[in-house]
Amino acid sequence: MIEAVEERAAPIDLLIVDEAHHCRNPDTKQHRVVRALSESSDATLLLTATPIHLGDENLFNLLRLLLPEEFDKFGAFRDRLEVNRHIVEAEASMRRGGDDSQGHGRRGPSARPGSQGAIRSSSLQARIDGGGMDGPQPRHV
Repeated sequence: MIEAVEERAAPIDLLIVDEAHHCRNPDTKQHRVVRALSESSDATLLLTATPIHLGDENLFNLLRLLLPEEFDKFGAFRDRLEVNRHIVEAEASMRRGGDDSQGHGRRGPSARPGSQGAIRSSSLQARIDGGGMDGPQPRHV
């Protein structure tokens, strides 16, 4: 099937892939078929309600299906995640109702002078206080 898709790739306006988490492993047939179809589509939409708990590499593989030219090196992707780590840790700290100054060994918001006050007055704090965050929110890289 993969060969047929690659050989006869008709132009596709929009490719919608449901249960896209099944395409996270580049060694599977599902991934290769979706990659071949997405290469001949103007736009691709990946849908999944399944969180990816198996590591950053799975997320990288899905993003690479969408933007192969932007997500071509895993190391560069990890660097992007690292740049935003303090934001993720600040949100987690505020959800717990405090900061990470209890000696958890993590570099959280309390490790950055002045950042805790700025974060507490942000729209993020208002969303948390107002109940606007019911669960894990999408993270943009």
